Amino acid sequence: MGLLKTYIVPHPPIIIPEIGEGKEKQAQKILDAYHAIAEEIAAMDVDTVIVSSPHAPMYRDYFRISSGHAGWGSFERFGAPHVYFDIPYDMPLIQDLHESLAVHGIKGGSLERDNPPLDHGCMVPLYFLKKHMDSFNMIRLSITEEPLSTHYELGKAVAKIVNDSDRRVVWLASGDLSHKLKKDGPYGYAKEGETFDETMLEALKKANFEAFFNYDEGFLKAAAQCGLESFTMMAGALDGRKVKTDFHAYERPFGVGYAIVGYTPVDEDG
Repeated sequence: MGLLKTYIVPHPPIIIPEIGEGKEKQAQKILDAYHAIAEEIAAMDVDTVIVSSPHAPMYRDYFRISSGHAGWGSFERFGAPHVYFDIPYDMPLIQDLHESLAVHGIKGGSLERDNPPLDHGCMVPLYFLKKHMDSFNMIRLSITEEPLSTHYELGKAVAKIVNDSDRRVVWLASGDLSHKLKKDGPYGYAKEGETFDETMLEALKKANFEAFFNYDEGFLKAAAQCGLESFTMMAGALDGRKVKTDFHAYERPFGVGYAIVGYTPVDEDG
């Protein structure tokens, strides 16, 4: 079984119809792509969905794996409390991940005793999955302030456990691109934002994950990027594999870059 496919997905709450109230239609390509990949995932008979989110509760140097029996939450913060989530966590696989991280010397696990609600970085992609799937388990991963190389190693450790399991798994790497693409947008405009989206789109279309490491911190801050750490974790899970790329959509109607891209591992590649 193992890791069947990974996806890069955006997480703007405004594309949820109950929140956007019509404004979501300005990102119709993204909406259509989200439904398309959700249908695709449903057809894979998936057991577990991994979601990495830059908005999940995080530690500076410790990869947090959400604990508890289920991920729960709603869009109450965005005016839609009736859109609610209660999705069971894959606790056996999470326990195996704890052990794998320790073996790989990566600081991570489930330290907290409470079970904080799901963040919008998780709930937006889950919203579309739930439109097409009756049930599935999940794992929620948080980013850290550690270097991108450590996020990549985290992805490798996750893939080792997943690929040795009897689970059918997909990974949703949640994250937007630049937040500074429109002068009258909520975050304003920066030329670095344009450059970031242009170069990232080129890399994503070619599955050139090495390009993720070519940016310096000053540039990334100026570009106000969102998803690079999440994307890099996902890329680590594909380490040593050739992949088939499915580029679905890119839009920026609200001054923030949104992309949906799928990657299917096909062969080993040293």
